[in-house]
Amino acid sequence: MAHFALLDENNKVLDIIVVGNEHLLDKDGNESEAHGKSWCEKFWHRRTGDVGSNWIQTSYNTRGGKHYQSDGSLSSDQSKALRVNSAFINGHYDSTKDAFIPPLIFKGWVLNETTCNYEPPTEDPTTGTDVYEWDNDSEDWVRKY
Repeated sequence: MAHFALLDENNKVLDIIVVGNEHLLDKDGNESEAHGKSWCEKFWHRRTGDVGSNWIQTSYNTRGGKHYQSDGSLSSDQSKALRVNSAFINGHYDSTKDAFIPPLIFKGWVLNETTCNYEPPTEDPTTGTDVYEWDNDSEDWVRKY
């Protein structure tokens, strides 16, 4: 199975669908993103009547530029890592980086240019006894207990 993300005109991810491998095969039986994209466009048109949709393949098992197996362990074949991260609805696709970037959830967090994930601007101060959580209002860590 393959996954494809629907992008709007600003490369925001609007939807993600699963595509059977048979829809990726070219005339020689090789997997082709272009064939999957074409299938998505036809499927979307039949489903919604919309034309001109923009689809791009994503890997459900790619996070931070690494490919993981379904059990969560690191894959021995890192050539399967695709577009740095799996697409997220409301995230976006950066065509310059060829990367999916998740939506910003916490104010003040900054984009890690390598993993294309957002990270806190300061390290989580949680220790063995004190637990902190991110506070969006103050844009800082606050002690929870």
